[in-house]
Amino acid sequence: MNTLIKKYSILSALIFFHYNLQAHFLDVITSIFNSKTINVGYVYIKGVIMDSEELYFRLHKMGVDNAIDAILLVVDSNGTSAQHGHRLSNLVKNITAHKPIVACTIVEALSGGYNIVSACSWIISQPTSNIGGIGTTYKIPKKDDFIHFGSGKFKCIRYKADGVLEEDCAEYHQQRVNQLGELFCKVVSENRKLSFEFIKDLESAYFTGPEALEIGLIDQLGYMEDAIHKIAELVGAKNNRAYTKVNLVDLEHKVLAEYDL
Repeated sequence: MNTLIKKYSILSALIFFHYNLQAHFLDVITSIFNSKTINVGYVYIKGVIMDSEELYFRLHKMGVDNAIDAILLVVDSNGTSAQHGHRLSNLVKNITAHKPIVACTIVEALSGGYNIVSACSWIISQPTSNIGGIGTTYKIPKKDDFIHFGSGKFKCIRYKADGVLEEDCAEYHQQRVNQLGELFCKVVSENRKLSFEFIKDLESAYFTGPEALEIGLIDQLGYMEDAIHKIAELVGAKNNRAYTKVNLVDLEHKVLAEYDL
């Protein structure tokens, strides 16, 4: 009898342990899927972007990281080369196909800086921000004391005796600038769903926040807190869930700041 009671007690304990373990497991799974917190990757772009490599791979890693729900791009940049700008803009566009990226401009998002921003899911700018500068420039060195030889007519920059560019050389380089500028306008027109002619007719001008909003270069006037709320809205719509907290995190998931919604 005592042996039977002992066996029954052990069996009861095992059943109790099993159901408690199962309940705990379900609680963990439920808490994960019902989490009210969003992890947002934080990326700050400042000044002229001389080399896009580090920024490119930071964005790429955040884009493929399933623990990061969205990306906040804080921008204070007056440009980069046409090549770097197009590369980064294309990456941002690809990421936004599956993960929201919200841009928040501070002082400026000009030229190549705006090229990158234009591909974001949503653009928020401070009223005093400078936005636009959609165009390209090309710098040619002044005539110097060196004699340049090239294998082709346009391999080297050719000057007249008075230091002015040869006409055909000047025309050739202006054509290059025009082509790059039109490619830039085409990218922005596609990203912002504005006509190519409209973007081109802006003549590379830059605008304040309210002006940029009026002509469609940005989506909203606001600040960092507004960008945080927009991210929660976009992620919530995607996952059909309401969120109450946002964590700004770096590439290693270290929490940089917490926001209660």
